[in-house]
Amino acid sequence: MSATTRRLAAILAADVVGYSRLLAADEAGTLSAMRAHRRELWDPTTAAHGGRVVGTAGDSLLIEFQSAVAAIESALAVQRGMATRNDDVAEERRIRLRVGVNLGEVVVEDGDIFGDGVNIAARLEALAEPGGICLSGDVWRQVRGKLEATFVDLGPQRVKNVPEPVHVYAIELEGAGEAAEIARTLEAVRERPAVAVLPFDNLSGDGEQEYFADGLSEDIITALSLWRSFPVVARNSSFAYKGTSPDIREVGERLGARYVLEGSVRKGGERVRVTAQLIDAETGHHVWAERYDRTLDDIFALQDELTQGIVAVVVPELERSEHKRLIALPPRDLGAWDCALQGLACLNDFSEANNLRAKEMFARALDLDPDYGRAHAGLAFAYHRDMQFDFAAFDDGTLDRVMQHARRAVRLDGADYIAHFTLCVAHLRRGDHAAGLAAAIRSAECNPSYAHAHNGVGVALGLMGRPDEALAHIEKARSLSPNDPRLNVFLTYGALAHFVAARYGEAEDWARQAIALQPEHPEPYLHLAAALGLAGDAAAARAALDDYRRLRPDVAQWRRSWMPFADAGDQARFLDGLRRAGLPD
Repeated sequence: MSATTRRLAAILAADVVGYSRLLAADEAGTLSAMRAHRRELWDPTTAAHGGRVVGTAGDSLLIEFQSAVAAIESALAVQRGMATRNDDVAEERRIRLRVGVNLGEVVVEDGDIFGDGVNIAARLEALAEPGGICLSGDVWRQVRGKLEATFVDLGPQRVKNVPEPVHVYAIELEGAGEAAEIARTLEAVRERPAVAVLPFDNLSGDGEQEYFADGLSEDIITALSLWRSFPVVARNSSFAYKGTSPDIREVGERLGARYVLEGSVRKGGERVRVTAQLIDAETGHHVWAERYDRTLDDIFALQDELTQGIVAVVVPELERSEHKRLIALPPRDLGAWDCALQGLACLNDFSEANNLRAKEMFARALDLDPDYGRAHAGLAFAYHRDMQFDFAAFDDGTLDRVMQHARRAVRLDGADYIAHFTLCVAHLRRGDHAAGLAAAIRSAECNPSYAHAHNGVGVALGLMGRPDEALAHIEKARSLSPNDPRLNVFLTYGALAHFVAARYGEAEDWARQAIALQPEHPEPYLHLAAALGLAGDAAAARAALDDYRRLRPDVAQWRRSWMPFADAGDQARFLDGLRRAGLPD
């Protein structure tokens, strides 16, 4: 058995800013520079101040010191040394560190250290500016008056997985303006709009229907929480307004919610009418409203259907509303969540320019919060897009980056449906269909209302030669999000499923529907060309392939990025259809 001890230590956590972006731009150069920095600056400085390197993970360091003064002196020496070493380096190639320092009790086992003291140091590092240092109040009390440094009080900060706020200080290295920028960034990182669901009004004049209205409201609160996109005000808080007609702006202010969802239920005979509306609590303006008329065949199934339908529409409307708001903000005011939301919005477009913009926004989100799982998931999906459409950024390492960020996203937040969906995509690209199917199913389990998870199940089943099962899941995706901005994707993979089943007429129909929705999306033209080729319409097949060439001139390159069929016969049949359309061997 290993010996376990406890001791007080100063813990320094450091992380390279934008490490994924640096690797993507120049992997060999970045790794070489990292090795040189560590050999020539980081390790000697640590040793000179009595530090012990506990752990390294490529882009991060965890170091234990016997005193807080030694830890801060070492941090200052490293950051000043890095500033000098970056003087002659192009801005986009510079390697910068964020550093956090905490003083606390650690658990020592087999030379490694654990505990809240370590966790807090890591969270302080995430709050630091690129090239900066953040420290806890405990460290500040130990070092004030003992070092020539200017400390900026950032006040109590709530950090992940720490129940009580941590008082944070930053060291001002390059002037007072930087400290103000840190404070602005922290405020932006913390702010994320919440939504409150008021109890739906029972307008039936039937007290027995009260349970249906309350149950629907409670189910919507639960379902919105599964999306994990917006904090949802707890039921007990929002249900305090039951039976009242409150001013929505006042509700938003009291509950800390930017958006309020309210509605009503009216029963008449064997039919029920449900209305719902989403309101911006700051302005009082309606963001979305809808009416649902249903029969009362099965009250519980109806409740599930209404919940799923309302939530599947509300979340995209919330995201669209927030995206419009964020576009008007200066870039410096955007936090990690804001940047990730901007990136996700860019993914609704299929252009190379918007995919590049998405990657930039996700990378910026990770600069602000390296442990933000959704930003890792978004970055993985954007790299997948590079492969899917053969963008210029696509190279031999792109698939590795897709898998790296997808796995990181799942490790950071195992309940995030987007993380599992991107892992599904990564596995399918590698030809691991069983793992891709399992990840898509897990995504749907995490959030049953997420249409793209059900589509992911359909894609995996289609590639595995199970077309009818695939279509059932794709139809489920369409029903969940009939106005989805990426509805054409569902239709594209429905065309694939029909192709696998050798129903070439249906494959043509679905592909044409996808093209009608998004003519600049190249993939359905390939499905259309292959289906028409095997259906014997050579002229129409060539026209479809020409349309693909218009969007992607190097048509032969699609083989490098195609998600492979599990069955070699399906793959050969698809290639045969494209050859008949005029694809060169």
